[in-house]
Amino acid sequence: LDSLRLVREHGIEQFLAVFRRCRHIEGDAFKWGDEVEHGIFSLVGGSGDASRSVRIALRSPEVLAELRAMEAKRGETSKAACSEGKACTHEPCTWMPEYG
Repeated sequence: LDSLRLVREHGIEQFLAVFRRCRHIEGDAFKWGDEVEHGIFSLVGGSGDASRSVRIALRSPEVLAELRAMEAKRGETSKAACSEGKACTHEPCTWMPEYG
């Protein structure tokens, strides 16, 4: 269990170092092959609650369906703009869970 604690602590330190280094970057376009890891969590308890905790939210099917629907709508809007001779700026992305 000591090694797990070490991995967690170093993971947190690494995240904070990257966050501090990159927090001022805005509007940086993703490149082909870039991916974003994400997690969906909920806070349980108030900000002054000593027993406040974080729990994983089991809403990923719902959230993925919404993200995919939004992506499809953006794609349709972009296709319509392209057919009207306007700029085609939408680069689609794929929303999927990562297994393994």
